[in-house]
Amino acid sequence: MPILRIKLTGLLLICCSIRLYAQVEFERGYFVDTRNQKTECLIKNASWKNNPTEFTYKLSENSSTLVAKVSDVTEFGIENSMKYLGADVQLDRTGNELSELTFNRNPQWVNERLFLKVLVEGKATLLIYNDANLQRFFLLKENSIRQLVYKQYLGEVNESRTNNAFRQQLLMDVNCGEMTEDNLKQVDYKTTELVNYFKKFNECADGKFTDYTAQKTKSSLHLKIAPGIHYASLLIKDSYNVFSKDIQFESKMNFRLGVEMEYVLPFNKNKWGFLVEPSYQSYSSSKEFGTKTYSVDYNSIEIAVGIRYRMFLNQHSSIFINGFIGPSFPLNSKIELAQYYDVSPAASLNFGVGYNVRKISAEFRYYKNIDIMDEYLYWTGVYDRVSFIMGYKLF
Repeated sequence: MPILRIKLTGLLLICCSIRLYAQVEFERGYFVDTRNQKTECLIKNASWKNNPTEFTYKLSENSSTLVAKVSDVTEFGIENSMKYLGADVQLDRTGNELSELTFNRNPQWVNERLFLKVLVEGKATLLIYNDANLQRFFLLKENSIRQLVYKQYLGEVNESRTNNAFRQQLLMDVNCGEMTEDNLKQVDYKTTELVNYFKKFNECADGKFTDYTAQKTKSSLHLKIAPGIHYASLLIKDSYNVFSKDIQFESKMNFRLGVEMEYVLPFNKNKWGFLVEPSYQSYSSSKEFGTKTYSVDYNSIEIAVGIRYRMFLNQHSSIFINGFIGPSFPLNSKIELAQYYDVSPAASLNFGVGYNVRKISAEFRYYKNIDIMDEYLYWTGVYDRVSFIMGYKLF
C-alpha cells in the first residue's frame, strides 16, 4: 500500500507537469497581415513537420489565444529561428510512387495559397513545402515565387524517369556565372544540397543572406551521475501448495547509484533524447514466519535504455518525462526460505517525471513489478519498487 500511494503521487506530478507545459509553448514572434501591418506577439511553436495552414498566437502572456490563417498572413516568424511566407503559388502535387506516375513529364499545376518555410534568405531565397510524402522547393527572386521543377514520370517501356528542370532554372536564375550544366548535374533535389547551393550563390552575389537551417538544434552527448534512493518490497508466492501463505517482506529504503548517458536528438528544439543508464541497486530484508526466519539479499546491475521528452520552462530549467526498458542482472543474490534460491535476471519497464535546473535534476521514477524467481516453476517473487533520483551533469 505505501508504494501504491507513492505511485499515485507520481501520476499527479505527471498531470501537473503536463498542465504546466501547456502554459509555456508560446514563443516571441511576429506576423505580417495582407494589409502589410506587422504584429509583435507570442506564437505557439508546434515544430511543424508539415507546413501549417494556420498558427495560434497571443498578443501578451495573459491574453486569450487567437488563430491566424494562411489566407490572412503574408509572413510570420519565431525568434529568428524560423520564418514562413504566405503566398499564392503554382504547385505540382504529382506523387513519386510508381503507382502514381503517368507518361506526362510536365508538372500538373494547381493554384494554392500556402505557407512556405524559408530555408535560405538572400538575393535568391530558397523555400520549402512539405505535406505528408510531398516535398517541393521554391525560388523567390525579385518578388516572384516559382516552384523548382522536379517530377518523376513513366518512359516508353514503363520505366521511371525524372524531369530535373530545376537544374535549368538554377542555371538561368541562380548563377553567378560559375556554374555550368555539368556542374549542376551533381546537385540533387534535396534540402542539404539546395541549401548549400543557395548559400554559395548569395555569397557570390552580395555576401548577404540568412541561413535558417543553421538555427536548428544540433545533437549533443551528456553524462550525468545519478545517485538516489529506492523504496522496495518483495512478495513471494507458492503456486504449488495452495495452503501456503504468501510471504510479504517489508518495504525498505536503500541507496542506488547510476550513470546516465543522454544523446540529445538533433530535431524538435532539443526536446527528445536517447538514454542509456547503467545502475546498481540493492534490497535486503528478513521476516519471521512461525518458527522460521526467511530472508532476501538482492543486489543487481540494471542496464536501462530509454527516451526522454523535455518541456522547457525557460533557458535554464525544464520538466522531463522518461521511459525505460532494460535487463537486471543479479550479483551475489539469494533468497532463503526452506532452502536457498537463486535470483533470476529480469527485464523491467519504468518511467518517471523530473525537474531539471542547470546541471541539477531530480526525478521520481516507478517500475513495473518484475518476477525475480522466474526460473522456478511454482515460485513467484514479485519485486516492487519506486525511486527518487538526484542527478548532476558532468558535461
